[in-house]
Amino acid sequence: MPERELPTGKGGELEQYASEHWRERLVQFAEVKNTVDWVNPDFPNLPFRIEEGKSTPLGMFAEMSFPTELHRRLKQDSEGRCLLEVSPEHRRSTLLGRVIFQDAQGNLYRDVDIKGIGSIEFPRFFSGSKNAHVTQPGGELDYTLGKRGLLDYNLALYDRDTSEAFLRAGISTSRTVGIIKLEELLVDEKRVGLEEVRNRGLLDPSFQPVLEMRAFGTKTRIQDLESHENPELLLNDARALVSQMVQQKGDIHLSYPDYFLWFAKTLGKNVAHMHENGWHHDFLTPHNITLDARIVDLDSVGDLTTERGRNGDWTAARGSLSMFASLVAEMRRAKFGELSTLMRETFERSYDEVFPQEARKRYFANTKREAAA
Repeated sequence: MPERELPTGKGGELEQYASEHWRERLVQFAEVKNTVDWVNPDFPNLPFRIEEGKSTPLGMFAEMSFPTELHRRLKQDSEGRCLLEVSPEHRRSTLLGRVIFQDAQGNLYRDVDIKGIGSIEFPRFFSGSKNAHVTQPGGELDYTLGKRGLLDYNLALYDRDTSEAFLRAGISTSRTVGIIKLEELLVDEKRVGLEEVRNRGLLDPSFQPVLEMRAFGTKTRIQDLESHENPELLLNDARALVSQMVQQKGDIHLSYPDYFLWFAKTLGKNVAHMHENGWHHDFLTPHNITLDARIVDLDSVGDLTTERGRNGDWTAARGSLSMFASLVAEMRRAKFGELSTLMRETFERSYDEVFPQEARKRYFANTKREAAA
């Protein structure tokens, strides 16, 4: 049997791109006081050391925009500072690195990120600047119940537990590697303890900021294609990565049409498995679907109790496919209508194979009986 090709994708080219576009893609981070709360036991051979109950150098927080270095520091300096990659669509997370590793079940991962690292803004849409800016963490967000740049402990636990349940059900998603409790934040480039942060009104007394370390195939989402300066690189990386994951060998990668069909089929299966197991995502937007068809950012997931909720997810996923097709058509001069129709029809067939109409009727009939009991 031929040796399985490691899913590296175009990781090296992505690293090079970030180094060359350092003002837009790199931010300086610094270690803050922290304690590792939990480490996933299904990752026995992580490429970094992290132990429960101890501090870790990976407990980092965004410190400063516009670093002077033109290249990533591969190791932290004596004060725990390093440069990490950021993206306009991910304003409270950073890419820790691209490295191949696997879990106890043999699933391979490449991208590792950290969520809850502070507030990163990209004001290009109203100022014309492409540069990343580190802004003050905490304070209310208009469109969520969260705090700017931060992740609460309870939400991290919920995302972790939902991720584990999704994986057991055969749904492709990210997997939580570890959760790190923060004991201080960086505010205006200065380390500030949580008590002082709360006294300044940036945090509620009950809010415990944490970092959630997550493993992906690719972290890149559909929406990233819209804001990245080189979307073709992101798309080619995803196609190569998926080709390697489905064990295409050597230089034989999935063609773009084959990759698009694989994506639509896999997304259809994932959404169907989610619904048949009784979950409703509620935000299957282009931001929450990766380019290897994982359903991610699971803090919105709840019980599926109505046909309206099921149809909402189904419709949102199809809409995300349409946006994907539109972005691809613009990049590759393809016919949007044909590609969009093909992907939506493939998604629908895949969904119906897993969760056909009769099964849906039985599911909601049982749900009504249980609610009435």
